[in-house]
Amino acid sequence: MRSPQQHGPARYLRSCSVWSALAVLLMATTAARAADEAEQRVVAATVEGQPIYTQHVERMIGRALSGRSLKGKALAELRARALEQLISRRVILAYLQEQKAAASQQDVELELAKIKKQLAQQDLTLEKYLQQGRFLDQQDLHETLAWQISWQRYLERMTTDDNLEKHFERNRAQFDGTQLEAAHIVFKVEPRDDAEALAGVMDLARSVRADILAGKTTFADQARRHSIAPTSEQGGRIGRISRHGSLPESVADAAFQLADGEITLPTVSTFGVHLVQCLKTIPGQSSFSTVRDAVEADARRFLFDWIVSQRRANSRVEYTGAAPYLDPGTMQVVAP
Repeated sequence: MRSPQQHGPARYLRSCSVWSALAVLLMATTAARAADEAEQRVVAATVEGQPIYTQHVERMIGRALSGRSLKGKALAELRARALEQLISRRVILAYLQEQKAAASQQDVELELAKIKKQLAQQDLTLEKYLQQGRFLDQQDLHETLAWQISWQRYLERMTTDDNLEKHFERNRAQFDGTQLEAAHIVFKVEPRDDAEALAGVMDLARSVRADILAGKTTFADQARRHSIAPTSEQGGRIGRISRHGSLPESVADAAFQLADGEITLPTVSTFGVHLVQCLKTIPGQSSFSTVRDAVEADARRFLFDWIVSQRRANSRVEYTGAAPYLDPGTMQVVAP
């Protein structure tokens, strides 16, 4: 076999040039692909050292918006809440794994086989499916399936008819159409207030509540003095409210735990810090069978929030600042 030099110096040099050009092209293509992948893999936060990428956040809000547009502060808040949801999922999955209630690798592989079969019927391969941007890579798909299977199985075990009916009885006022005659005070919190400033507003709200309960003043007087809501001139009276009405979820949930005359503890929402007083309860008449779907949806949210409340404080969560997030101290949005 003749060596490259035996073909002549000119031909050998041309050959080297071709291979060099191909090598440069390959390196450039590889670098471009790596750059694209790096761009896709900007870390928004980590949970126990495991990354959540900005693309995960964008995928979640894309589904939430369903083609609608959102800009500015509203979009930043949606991104922050989506990131918080993804963090909570990681925390819950770790809990289910500890409880031996999470999906196994075999469970995930079986589900993956079903997906491949469905794709084949559409003349699609898994690789092509991944390239369409639904997932970062096959590992991302595996993690998503592990979450979906684990959470669904847990819910099926916990949301039996018997458990749901008990949930209904414990929280009847939330489901049976009960309404409250209520008044509220909304204390102003600046969007950029830090944890110390928020703590000051919370202290003020606690002090006002204590003075009202001690009979030193009235709820109406304090609403006129402190509330930034339009109802301040009416002593904070907002008329009848329903469990799932116009009040922020956290505030409505606290209000519907009250007996007549009671006042909630200070509750934070995106509007400020709230005190709500129940003036009168108007009982509802709906039975469990007529509101079962609403009870199940609420039970699912309760289970999600309960696990997170038990486990989040002991989970190592770190934010990179590459995406908007909720400051753990103030629950205010911190944007990049």
